[in-house]
Amino acid sequence: MLSRITSRSLGLISTMILARILTPSDFGTVAIAMLVLSASLAFTEFGLKQAVIVIKDEDHKLLSTVWTFELLKGCILTITIFILSGQLSIFFKLPDSLNLIRLVSLVPLIRGFVSIGVISLQKKFNFKKLFIYEFSGTIVQVISSIALGLIFESPSAIILGIIFGECTKLVLSYVVAPYYCSLLIERSSLHETFSFGFWLFFGSILSYLSIEIDSYIIARNFDSESLGIYSLAFTFSTKPIVEIGKSIGKVLFPTFASLNLQDSGVINKYLKSNTVLNFLVLPIPIIFILFSKDLVVLFFGKDWLSMVNLIRLLSIASIFRLFTLPSGGFFKGMKKPHIVTTLSLIRISVTCAGFMFMNNYTLENIAKIVLIANLSMYVSYILILCHVLGVRLSLVLRPALETLGIVCLIFLVPFTLGSLFSNVWLRGGIIIISVVFSYGGCFYLLSKSSRLSYLTSVFLQTLKFRNANE
Repeated sequence: MLSRITSRSLGLISTMILARILTPSDFGTVAIAMLVLSASLAFTEFGLKQAVIVIKDEDHKLLSTVWTFELLKGCILTITIFILSGQLSIFFKLPDSLNLIRLVSLVPLIRGFVSIGVISLQKKFNFKKLFIYEFSGTIVQVISSIALGLIFESPSAIILGIIFGECTKLVLSYVVAPYYCSLLIERSSLHETFSFGFWLFFGSILSYLSIEIDSYIIARNFDSESLGIYSLAFTFSTKPIVEIGKSIGKVLFPTFASLNLQDSGVINKYLKSNTVLNFLVLPIPIIFILFSKDLVVLFFGKDWLSMVNLIRLLSIASIFRLFTLPSGGFFKGMKKPHIVTTLSLIRISVTCAGFMFMNNYTLENIAKIVLIANLSMYVSYILILCHVLGVRLSLVLRPALETLGIVCLIFLVPFTLGSLFSNVWLRGGIIIISVVFSYGGCFYLLSKSSRLSYLTSVFLQTLKFRNANE
């Protein structure tokens, strides 16, 4: 979890620096290439690697089958994207994206050669080696992207940075998790992994569409500058929440995969884990909502002020997204991946309905549809969780309502103090100091009360729960 959070934090810092060098149009061009890459990966995610985590008795034939399949998939994707790059640039009405699409087509090929041993690290809770693997690749990506951006001032710097980072992870995968597979596809092993990954395959497609469909609408109906502004607002306001949630899911997935839904305490520990996660992560979207204008000026510059309202709307949407993210790892671990697929289907249905009835296509209206879709998904998640687990509605709502109330009270003081000053830098400094003291003071006071005693015990129980299954 730490590796993913650290990696994405460095990536966000890199984006902030590059936003001072490149234009919104440049970011829009990069967004087109990344949409092509993410779509190709999402539509070919068959869940084979996740199946390896769930299957308890893995052997060389199974691992070789999965590795060979992933390698062949990477080769096919690279060739396909490269051949179709011209048509894709025309489809998005942006000829400048041609070379970037061709560059990014190398990523699936590089990932196809990665050691299958990396999956075993996740299965065995070897997070130290996973951290080295993820963090090293990110460091190379960030440094190379910034250096190339400063030298060439071209959007290709971002794509080249990604390629260098993937090459680094490829080499390191055979250092931290060496496992040399044979070129082999065994029918029984392939059938075993596909049977589990069936729902994950559709879930991956639906999840991707529900998240990225707004970007496709913008890419087709707006210019590259608008796409660049929206993609950066989404990255700044939503990506940190999504990445942290995915990190939690990576921990929960192998943990709950080793247990049974009927085991005593599993449901209670899952809900308590949500409480701790919400308490630690909710400050991020709250900060973005309250201080979005100041943050944009400080980190991106005045050229990006047009994304202030987008950040506010998408940050509210990310709160509901946060409340549902851990459910992915939990339901997959409980061998109920169809529930994850159902939630994604609900979200994409609401999103598509919103676009169908939208009369005025603006960036803010698109962000509002994302907000409504996330809210609908959260309500559905609550109802499904109550039904599947057989627990009361109040028990399921408690992690969200309790922590949301506490975090809002924490930021009441810094928001009030910050509004008293007009200088951006002075206001920013006061806000940062106030947030630190407010959050730390509230944590200290609550630690002396029964309420944070509860939260502290939740955190410790969660750690013990994970360690007990290592």
